[in-house]
Amino acid sequence: MGVVEKLHDATSALLAVLDSEYDKRERDLHIDEIDILLEERDALLLLMSPPYSQKEMDLGQEILANSARIMDKLNALQSSIGQDLADLKKTKVTTGTYINPYQSASFDGMYYDKRK
Repeated sequence: MGVVEKLHDATSALLAVLDSEYDKRERDLHIDEIDILLEERDALLLLMSPPYSQKEMDLGQEILANSARIMDKLNALQSSIGQDLADLKKTKVTTGTYINPYQSASFDGMYYDKRK
């Protein structure tokens, strides 16, 4: 099996993992699996060298199409993680407000009598 075929298999496996459903509590395991597949794919990309046969060119076109889908899925995963972090930060602030409601009270509003 050539490098292009191995790259095609790694790309397909990565896309399958990204398409699979996972529980948010097991997201770290899911991300670890994605990371391993990305590293494998990166190593295969470094090993590629021309000339390519027609079959390899066709596989290359399929790899490029799948790579665009992979990037979209990774961006969606990143935005999901960012949203979860923002929600967590908001929850921490809200919880802190309930524990100590006067912590963030400002004392800037003093009254000055301008009359003499």
